[in-house]
Amino acid sequence: MKKRGVEIYFTIYLATIISFFAIEGEVVEYKKQQALLLLDMARDKIKDLVVLENSNLMLENDTLFVEFKLTGEYNRDRFQGKAVLNLADANPDSTDANQSQNLEFNLYKRDDAKDWYFMKAALNDFGDRQDQKYHVMASLNVTPVLTDKLWDDWLKKFKDEKIVRTLFDNIERISPIDMERKLPYPIVPSGIGPGSEFTMNFPDKEYAVIKGLSWEYPLFVGGVREADDFDLQIVTGNALCSLKKNTPETVLKGTATARGGTITIRGTRSKDNQRAEARLVLQVIPPRWKNPLETSVLYTGEELQLDGEVQGVKLHQTAIKLAGSLIDEPSKLVSPNATVGPFQNAGYFTYQAVVNGVPIDELKHRVDVQEPPPPKIQDPPRRSHNTLIFHVTFYGRGNRLDFVEMLNNIAGVSDKIISNDVMSTEYEISVEVQQPRQRSGDDQVFVKFRVYDTNGKSSEFSRKVLYYW
Repeated sequence: MKKRGVEIYFTIYLATIISFFAIEGEVVEYKKQQALLLLDMARDKIKDLVVLENSNLMLENDTLFVEFKLTGEYNRDRFQGKAVLNLADANPDSTDANQSQNLEFNLYKRDDAKDWYFMKAALNDFGDRQDQKYHVMASLNVTPVLTDKLWDDWLKKFKDEKIVRTLFDNIERISPIDMERKLPYPIVPSGIGPGSEFTMNFPDKEYAVIKGLSWEYPLFVGGVREADDFDLQIVTGNALCSLKKNTPETVLKGTATARGGTITIRGTRSKDNQRAEARLVLQVIPPRWKNPLETSVLYTGEELQLDGEVQGVKLHQTAIKLAGSLIDEPSKLVSPNATVGPFQNAGYFTYQAVVNGVPIDELKHRVDVQEPPPPKIQDPPRRSHNTLIFHVTFYGRGNRLDFVEMLNNIAGVSDKIISNDVMSTEYEISVEVQQPRQRSGDDQVFVKFRVYDTNGKSSEFSRKVLYYW
């Protein structure tokens, strides 16, 4: 008998160990997903730290110079880069190796101008294609510099010191990083750059922004070298935006507080008064979940699969901020499709959409975590002669009827599932009243039974009912 007891305790001990490692594995996977999300955010933030602010093109003594002004928070002493040129009109199916071959030139730092780098190439390097258009890409290897100002800016944006610290740590760990910056227009080596045409182009004709958020959008300007070489005017949409003039990229900025509209920008090149126009349709959309979750109650021991996509926003721009009594880290960021839970204790948590690092107040949802209640027995039941038909609801994901305990004057019981959703399962339970041994004055029979669910909870029904002879 003692040996049997030892076996039972050993089995309980082993089951406890297995359960611990299962939970530990879930925790490890959850933390891994959160770390990957913050790592992706760090990579995106690094790319924002280096800005192609300007470019110049010159031809001197049959030598082409392409200059890049690269500003931002990066280590100038450890900078490395090269310019990659390829034919703009190259046929991808051509067997001519010269069409598909990239031309690469090292970037050098200008000693007389801060943040300016240049490449140089002899016209002979382009062979008989000196008069054709080339796309220009600056391929960079940079090491970010994490300054106190950057810390303050990100803390103001993310509103959580732990998130900023993690981003800084991730950036330091993956640095240096490779990135590319492309000129918005092709160049012609023999024609000194973008040629005579003055152009202005938005990346897309339409741009959607969420109401209440600040936004920026680029306008690419070609045919000029310096910001002083042209003038810009907002013809329509003055109330929607302001602009910061620069070349090759002018930036439009605004706050999406209106209903949107058309923005028309007109530019005039100073040397010949040539004009160009660009139009952008700004769509201001209210903050909405793409697929709203209806869940406001979650039971202990259960998980919730989030669907944090925001309508009109790309998934990689979105994260979910968790908070509440059940969240161990304040303002924890997870991916939009993360799984939350299971929770062992009652409490609550909130999940809130974060778009481009900005929490959206309108997209915040609370979920209360509760102990699942005992089964609910519909009262009064339906009758079919001497059969009582009950609808009984069992609460909790996967919770089912375990058994029915027949306590008084019950001849038999049958059951079937009639509906089933995420939060509950409804059964139809038919109870046949047992025939009394003899008739009484009022033909009343005392019926009593108890239903048990797979969570170990139960509810009881007891009452006198009329027996039909």
